[in-house]
Amino acid sequence: MLLFKRLLLAVLMVSALTACDVTESAQKVKHRIKSLLNQVFDAPVAEVNIPMIDGVIVRQNVAYGQHPSQQLDIYAPRDAKHQPIIMHLHGGGWSSGSKSERASYINKVNHWVAKGFIVVAVETRLMPDANVYDQVCDLAEAIVMVQKQAVEWGGDGAKLILSGHSSAGTMVSVLAANPTIVTNLGGKRWLGSIAIDSSSLDVPRTMRLWSPEMFRYAYGDDAAQWKSASPINLLNQQSLPMLFACSTQRPDSSCEQAALFVEQASQYGIKTKIIAKDLDHGAIDFELGLDQHYTQQIEQFMASLDESIAKRLRLVGSESQLAE
Repeated sequence: MLLFKRLLLAVLMVSALTACDVTESAQKVKHRIKSLLNQVFDAPVAEVNIPMIDGVIVRQNVAYGQHPSQQLDIYAPRDAKHQPIIMHLHGGGWSSGSKSERASYINKVNHWVAKGFIVVAVETRLMPDANVYDQVCDLAEAIVMVQKQAVEWGGDGAKLILSGHSSAGTMVSVLAANPTIVTNLGGKRWLGSIAIDSSSLDVPRTMRLWSPEMFRYAYGDDAAQWKSASPINLLNQQSLPMLFACSTQRPDSSCEQAALFVEQASQYGIKTKIIAKDLDHGAIDFELGLDQHYTQQIEQFMASLDESIAKRLRLVGSESQLAE
């Protein structure tokens, strides 16, 4: 708790700085926070040995493109037929991570396949092979492929919910804010998106206040281009419903980012929800499907998107029953 208070103080100090009053000590504080952010986003994924539940039909390395990384894994209930789909992309700062990392998918598979969902774990190209703009296009292509071929796996492409963690949380927010990226490729609008502790929801702001090396590497130095992959700058009346699960432990205040995004989205009448959790950046992804209350909060949002999903989750009429 003491460390978090110190980080919060440092964040407040940096936020108050302007281009005209940056002192040497303030520069050191900002450098330290940038270093902490790099540690947050680049932290290695721990090995987990949680077994998969019985009865899951697994299809691995299904291609949606020509590159070896443009693949996905499908986890479906036995005898699946017209099942809703949760499509999840791992984090990793656009340069690491894999759909095969058990920590990213096992609790989601065990929880939601048991409830009759299909869980799809996605892989995209990574840096240096593909920058963030290319990776967003990869994810869009994967959505189109899943929508078109879902029936072959017993799924319903019209009942798709997209989720992503960290850098992928930013990517799913980009597509939710501007779903025409998908529809222009021949895909359809999906039900909604879940962003789990997104790296950034306002890229120009992140570059101005924090600018960790990871972001410069991903987005480049052309400020004019940043808005094309900045979720808050893409919001419009056609944007899809979004939920933001944010860590209260992040030194760059991801919950504040989410609140600013929600305020902007409200101007377009877009359905949004924030779930703030006292979990670190990795745990907020890992605990989804494992932590009962947290998972139920996520499911309330899912239930609000589609009546048939609400019935499957047994949450019809229960949107206000759980405390935030």
